Amino acid sequence: MTEAPQSGGELFIVDNSDENWKGLKYLQDWTEIASAFDIATGYFEIGALLALDGQWQKLDKIRILMGNEVSARTRQAILDGLKKDITVRLNDSIEAEKEKNDFLTGVAAIVQALRDGKIECRAYAKKKFHAKAYITHPRVAVIGSVALVGSSNFTLPGLTQNIELNIQVKAAGDVRQLQDWYEQHWQEAENITPDILAVVEHHIREYMPFDVYAKALDELFRRHELTASEWEKEQSKIHAILDQYQKDGYASLYHIAKNYNGAFLCDGVGLGKTFIGLMLIERLVMTGPLTRTPSKMMSPSSTRPKNSASMPPPPFTSRKSSNSARSTRASRGASSGSTSRKSVCPSSCSAVSSATWS
Repeated sequence: MTEAPQSGGELFIVDNSDENWKGLKYLQDWTEIASAFDIATGYFEIGALLALDGQWQKLDKIRILMGNEVSARTRQAILDGLKKDITVRLNDSIEAEKEKNDFLTGVAAIVQALRDGKIECRAYAKKKFHAKAYITHPRVAVIGSVALVGSSNFTLPGLTQNIELNIQVKAAGDVRQLQDWYEQHWQEAENITPDILAVVEHHIREYMPFDVYAKALDELFRRHELTASEWEKEQSKIHAILDQYQKDGYASLYHIAKNYNGAFLCDGVGLGKTFIGLMLIERLVMTGPLTRTPSKMMSPSSTRPKNSASMPPPPFTSRKSSNSARSTRASRGASSGSTSRKSVCPSSCSAVSSATWS
């Protein structure tokens, strides 16, 4: 092992402050002569094992006893909370690892070790558990087991970045007492190896090209797969007379406006923007809140929208009457030689806005 810096007397401190001697270096050196690690930690992240990749494999056994800052009244509630927090934290740590390790090199070996029982994980659920200790068991009995006790969690920051305070315990009697403490809490803890395995396996599962393609299509078209609610089917007066593409347009318009506090409906001439707008208005009038025209589209002296003279009365009867009205208006415009008017939106674009969307 590399010689560790001494800080006076027999006291040996590992606090990550020395660039060449951190908690990670301590464990790396011990993998050369140890047969097993017994680890107690408040938090566990995948980065700690990945930082030891190629070295932890030399060990015969790694036991990780963990907890978290979970408050609950019953043992089962604490255990459920622990499982959730531990798996969420582990999942997040794997996602973070992907930023610098695209193919998660080293994770497959961890999965295999979890399957084989070489790595075993338990969560202490009787009370809050936030202990930190690393008991290393050498292959050669004459060396004797040694413990590092302090503040470092079994995470990459805890072993390399944070300023921690860990003290090595070497006296045989003291180490034996720490081992007894560890065994007592290990026996009282719950096995969560299957939960850990499930989280890690999910990230290295191999997918067939078709699976990737299907997932991409699902993400692409997910927002387009909007179905009519019970209200549209049973109570709406307008929904039933819409063509399918208009129903799809309405559903998409409502979805976008609800999520982004406004939407633009930009269909070509004659595709039924009026009907889609009426459908949306009906929905908001009947189920609330009511849509309103943006203030920028209102003239200063009128509560009616600008260019409202050019806006036809809404056709409430049928598409046929709407088309007839459109033809009549077109003839009228041609005979009067009317000039084009400026508008806030293009002629084929209607704006929908709302002050509040539920």
